[in-house]
Amino acid sequence: MERSTVLNGAPEAISVGALASDNAIIFPDDLAQAMGYDGAGNLTTITVVVPPTPGTSYGGGTYVQTLTYTSGRLTNVSRWVKQ
Repeated sequence: MERSTVLNGAPEAISVGALASDNAIIFPDDLAQAMGYDGAGNLTTITVVVPPTPGTSYGGGTYVQTLTYTSGRLTNVSRWVKQ
């Protein structure tokens, strides 16, 4: 899913949504991201806090994406998992 803002007939920005573990579509690229690293300096987690959506029953929440390494190589990036 993409979200865009139109200003004077031209798209201002396009954000690509991600389907999270709770079936919510979140836009992590639009949010501040906290990064977690292991002892070798590998990026292991990315955490975002999605604010509640006004006027809906969607309450937002904290979502984490986990990166897995095998023999020092990135082998998997998880979907966004609600905490």
